[in-house]
Amino acid sequence: MDPKCPAPSPREPLVPARQLAEQVFSRTAGAPLVAGNSLRLLRDARENYPAWIEALGAAQKFIHFESYIIHEDDVGRRFAEILTAK
Repeated sequence: MDPKCPAPSPREPLVPARQLAEQVFSRTAGAPLVAGNSLRLLRDARENYPAWIEALGAAQKFIHFESYIIHEDDVGRRFAEILTAK
């Protein structure tokens, strides 16, 4: 064990998962967590694209969308259709 980085004492309370999630989100997104939102991890395009299309279709006031490449294929055209309709 490195004396400069000792392991935490088993008597020290564990940091609540919520607090860890807030720290991670704030550091990666540069924004605080907002109450009332939910999070679902999506592994790949097969899970991401349908979820994004569903979220875009359900948007009521705003759509904040960042993507670097949208291909001119069925999925890309579907994104364009939804975004232009909103």
